[in-house]
Amino acid sequence: MRVGLLSTLGALHSALAVPSVNWTRELKAIGSISVAEGGDLLFVSSDGNLKRVSPSGETRWSFKLSDIGRAAPVVGPGGRIYVASYDDHLYAVGPDGKVIWKYKADGDLYATPALRADGSLILASTTGKVVALSAQGSVLWTFQAPSEIFSSPAVAPDGSIYFGTQSGRFYALTAQGQPRWTFQAGSTIFSSAAIDSDGTLYFGSSDRHLYALTPDGQLKWRFPTGLFVNASPIITGEGLIVVGSFDRKLYAVNREGQEVWSRDLGAQIAAPAVQLEGGEIVVGAYDGRLRAFSPQGQELWNFALEGRIDTSAAVSEKGELYFSSLSGKVAAIKGLSPLARSPWPYYRNVSTAWGRVLSSAEAQAIFAKRPAAPVVRPPVAGTPPLPAQPNAPLAGVRQPPAVAVPTPAQPAGPSAFAAETAGRAARVLGGDLYLPFVPVSAALGAFPAGYVSGRATLVLGGEPFALRARLIEGVPYVRLADLATLPGASLAADLTLRRVVFHTPNLQVQFPVDVATLLSRAELAAPTARVLGLRSAR
Repeated sequence: MRVGLLSTLGALHSALAVPSVNWTRELKAIGSISVAEGGDLLFVSSDGNLKRVSPSGETRWSFKLSDIGRAAPVVGPGGRIYVASYDDHLYAVGPDGKVIWKYKADGDLYATPALRADGSLILASTTGKVVALSAQGSVLWTFQAPSEIFSSPAVAPDGSIYFGTQSGRFYALTAQGQPRWTFQAGSTIFSSAAIDSDGTLYFGSSDRHLYALTPDGQLKWRFPTGLFVNASPIITGEGLIVVGSFDRKLYAVNREGQEVWSRDLGAQIAAPAVQLEGGEIVVGAYDGRLRAFSPQGQELWNFALEGRIDTSAAVSEKGELYFSSLSGKVAAIKGLSPLARSPWPYYRNVSTAWGRVLSSAEAQAIFAKRPAAPVVRPPVAGTPPLPAQPNAPLAGVRQPPAVAVPTPAQPAGPSAFAAETAGRAARVLGGDLYLPFVPVSAALGAFPAGYVSGRATLVLGGEPFALRARLIEGVPYVRLADLATLPGASLAADLTLRRVVFHTPNLQVQFPVDVATLLSRAELAAPTARVLGLRSAR
C-alpha cells in the first residue's frame, strides 16, 4: 500500500512540477552534447569547432577541427576529451582545449567512439574498419567489416564489442578484436546497441524492427514498427526498452518484446530518448519539440526549439538537462534529476559518452556524487524484472567459439584511385553516376533514413524523399540525377581533377570519380550527362 501511494504521489508531483527553460543560446551546436564532470558541455559546432561551454551557456574555449562532426565527445577520467570529425581524425584534447594527439582513420568518423575501462578506445569508420587505440593514440588492433559503420560501438563487461553496419549485419568482437559472431538484420543499422543487465542486446534497423539478441547472438525477438528504427534504444529503470521510429511513434516495449505503450508524436523520431532518475523519459523529434513522458506513457511537458531535434538530450549529475536542434541553438532546463539508475538510460549509457557497461565501483562512484537520494519506482505492469545490481559485472556469460567472418571479394580491376577512396568515390553503373548515400545526406543536412530494395530514403526539412539506389560493396549509393532534384542541392563535375562536387548553401563535399571508366562508356544515361554538362560518350 505504501509503495503504491508513493508511486501515485510521485506521478502527481511529476505531472504538476512542469520545469521551465533556464536559458537558450545560439551556440552553433550541430553534434551530440556530452557533459563533463563539473557540468561543462562539450559538442562540435557547425563552424567546425569542439566547444566547451559552462553550465550557464558561456563558451570557455573552442578547439578548431578541420571539419564538422556529429559524434558525442567522449570525456575520460581526468577530463581528457576524445572527439571524432568528418576529417577522418580522432582528436585527444586536454581539459584546457590543447590537442594531445590525433589519429587519422581511413574514412569519415560518424560513430561515437567507446572508451574502455583501461583507457583505450574503440573507433569505427565509414570504411568499415574498427580500430582499438591506446590512451596514447597507438593502434592496438584493427578489424575490417565489409561495409560502412555509423552505429557507435558498445562494450560489455566481458570486453565484447558490439556494432551494426550498413549491410544490416550486426557484429560481436572479442576484446582483442576477433570476431565472435554476426547476426543479419533486414536492412541498414544506424542504431547503437543498448546492453541490458543480463547481456541482452537491443538495437533498431531500417527494416522497421527493434531487435533483441542474446549475448551469444541468438534472436530473442524482433518488434515491428511502421517505419525505420534508426534511433538508439534505452533501457529504463522499470525494465522498458524505449525507442523512437520514423513512423512518428515512441515505443515502450517490455523485455519479452511486447508493446507496453506507444505515443504518436506527430513527427519523425531519430533522436535517442533519455530517462531521468525522477522517472521522466525525455525525447526530441523532427518538429523541434522536446517531450517528457512518465514511465506509464503520460506526456508530462514539452518545449519547442527552432529546427529539428535528432540528437539525445544530455543530463548532468546535478539534474541539468541540455538539448539542441539543427538550428544551432542550445537550451537548458534546470531543477530536474540526473540519469536514471538503469542498465542503459542514455544512448552512450553515461553523460560522458563512454558507451560501455559500468562496473559496480564506477557506478557507485557516480552515484556517490549525486545530491539527492535515489528514487525507487515499481516496475511498469507487464515488465518482467531482472536481478538487482544492474551495473554489476555479468557472471557466467557463455563465450561462444570464434566465428570466421569472410572477407568480401574485391571487384575485378579497380583503379588505384578508386581503391584509395573506397566508400567515397563516385561509381558508374548502367550509364548512371552514383554517389555514396550517407555523405551526400550529411551535406544536405538530411537524415539518411535507410535503404530497402533498391530505394534509399532521406528526410529533408521533415519530408521524406525516395531515391533510386544501389548497394555497391555493401554501401548504399544514390543516383546523381535524382540528387540534382533535391531542394538546395547543386552539383558540378571537374573531370580534369577527377571529381564530382556536391554543393549545398553551407557545405561542399567532393567525390572522386574514375574518369577512364566514365568516358569509356558507350553511352551515358541522358539525365546523368545533362547534370554533368556532358554529351553522351560516343
